[in-house]
Amino acid sequence: MSSPLPQPKPPARAAGAVPRLLPPAQRTEELLWWIVEATSGVTGEEFFNSLVSHLAVALKLKYVFITECLDEPATRVRTLARWSGGGLAPNVEYNLAGQPCEETIQGRSVCFYPNRVDQIFASKRGGDRISYYGLPIMDSSGRRVIGHLAFFDDKQMEGAVFDSPLFHLFASRAAAELQRKLAEDESRRRLQLLAHAGRVGAVGEMSSAIAHEVNQPLTAITSYAQAALRLLQGDLRTPVGAIEALRGIAEQAARAALVTQRLRGFLRNNPPRREPADLGEIAENAAALMRTELLDRGARLTMDLWREELPVHVDPLHVEQVVINLLRNALDALEAAPHDGAGGAVQAVSLSTRRSGDDAIVEVSDNGPGVPAEARARIFDAFYTTKAQGMGIGLALSRTIAESFDGALVLDAGYTDGARFVLRLPRARTVDPAAAGHAAVASSQSI
Repeated sequence: MSSPLPQPKPPARAAGAVPRLLPPAQRTEELLWWIVEATSGVTGEEFFNSLVSHLAVALKLKYVFITECLDEPATRVRTLARWSGGGLAPNVEYNLAGQPCEETIQGRSVCFYPNRVDQIFASKRGGDRISYYGLPIMDSSGRRVIGHLAFFDDKQMEGAVFDSPLFHLFASRAAAELQRKLAEDESRRRLQLLAHAGRVGAVGEMSSAIAHEVNQPLTAITSYAQAALRLLQGDLRTPVGAIEALRGIAEQAARAALVTQRLRGFLRNNPPRREPADLGEIAENAAALMRTELLDRGARLTMDLWREELPVHVDPLHVEQVVINLLRNALDALEAAPHDGAGGAVQAVSLSTRRSGDDAIVEVSDNGPGVPAEARARIFDAFYTTKAQGMGIGLALSRTIAESFDGALVLDAGYTDGARFVLRLPRARTVDPAAAGHAAVASSQSI
């Protein structure tokens, strides 16, 4: 951050150049021209600081700031420059709820309260912000609000200065500067993504080679397990548990070989494979595979499964991986929640399936701290993560898989007891149409 600018001084007048007492309208025009000239040679952060400084001094206002929106639709903003009570102050982030700024940004229009702001808005009661003027800043298309200019004062505010065409001239300049900043931020983000994508691409090629190499020992493991089964099944002395263990080895080795085969196809960007499957069975399989990790991490899994079949037309392994990703994310979120032994709530994860119209639904929720407000808009972006050791791949990949089967993966914004992710897939038509009319009964169980 650049060092604070010195307080701007009112423009000096040459003797006899202008009358000593200017009419109000002419005085306004002079001050606005002064601001335009003072800010014409600067850009970026220096421009924003210069703008709010000169506006505050010229218009004799106690609080002036310019912001950028942090999410879409906008619920939070961050100041880019802030004048507070006589000088530049550190920038802050704040929620729009209950603020006059909320009317400016969400209403997409100028908002002017010449007085009584401290009486109209509960958030301003007991303070010295009596009047307010807010001007939204739009993107280049004119369709989306990307920030706003805000003016507060501790006395009644006169609105005449804001009606001047010159005021809207430098307001347009402020909009252009904010648009340029956002474009630069996006350009930097894309360059970072490209660099990261290059690294991930190299990892992808290596993963494909590893998958190919791993497939050979997996085939050997399957063959040895099946041979051992044939040798031991005819021996009455063989414990039943040994037979079941060998069957499990053979099944899981075959499954691992199939996973590596599908992984190679996915890395080659092959079209998604589809087959009839039951979404409830996919969810149960994912929970079974996560059982040990759940126990190791001290979390309780509650399952609420739809008793009837939820037919879908997908690649079961890919969708199973999505559910596993969601369960693992829930476990990661619970690391920030207290354990039962510490006097807090039990760390709980919930997995449910249901039918909704023509869709089959899987929901995974947890009672952790939830997704931070500033992260919700980007939680599905590739390489964006809130975890210290995360790569930002899991949710982005999971959403891609869902969309490849004409479905969707979303964060439930209305869920307030932690976080809940909803996987929605189109239901395949069943052979027996009468089955759709049967009442479904949910089953509940805990792990």
